[in-house]
Amino acid sequence: LPKIKTMEKHVGPLASDEIIAFARFLKDPKVADRIQAEEGRVAKADEAKYEKGDPRKGADLFYGRVPLHKGGPACVACHSAGNWGGGFGPSLHGVFPKMGERALISACEKTQFRVMDAAYRTKPVSRQEAIHLAKFLEEASKTKPSRDPGPFTVLAGAWGLSLLSLGGIAAYYRRQPAARRTSR
Repeated sequence: LPKIKTMEKHVGPLASDEIIAFARFLKDPKVADRIQAEEGRVAKADEAKYEKGDPRKGADLFYGRVPLHKGGPACVACHSAGNWGGGFGPSLHGVFPKMGERALISACEKTQFRVMDAAYRTKPVSRQEAIHLAKFLEEASKTKPSRDPGPFTVLAGAWGLSLLSLGGIAAYYRRQPAARRTSR
C-alpha cells in the first residue's frame, strides 16, 4: 500500500478505497489477462478512430515524399529501412518483429530518445502517421536488406571524396611556393 501511495504525485490524490481496490487488482492472479483484455479493448476502440495502416503512405512519410503533418523531419534523414536511407541513426529494417505494432506506434508518437525528442518535441508525429509508419516498417522487415549502399551513402561518399581531393589540391598549391623559395 505505501508504494501505491507514492503514485499520487503522478495521478493525484487517491482515496483509501481506491488504493485498496488497486492493491487487489495488482494481486489478482489473472491481472495479466485482465490487462491484456483491456489493451485489446482500447486497441479496437482506437482502430475505429483511425484509418487502417497503409505501407505506401508510411513509405511516403518515411522517405519524405509526403511531409509529416506538423512539419517534423522525415525518418530517412537519420534512419534506413526498406534497403536505403540515412546512416546517422540505427537501421529500422528489422524493428517491427522486435517491437510489435503497438509499441512501434507509441515509439513513433512519443519518442524516448533524446536526439529524436529534440527534433519532434514541437513537431510530433500524429497517431495516424505513426500507424502508417508502423505498417511500412512491418512490410520493410519482410524484405531482405540489400548490400547496395543506397543513394545517400553513395552521395555522402562522393562529397567526402570531393572534399578530400580539394583539400589535397589546396595543400599542394600552398606548399609549392615554399618549395620554390628553398630551392633557389
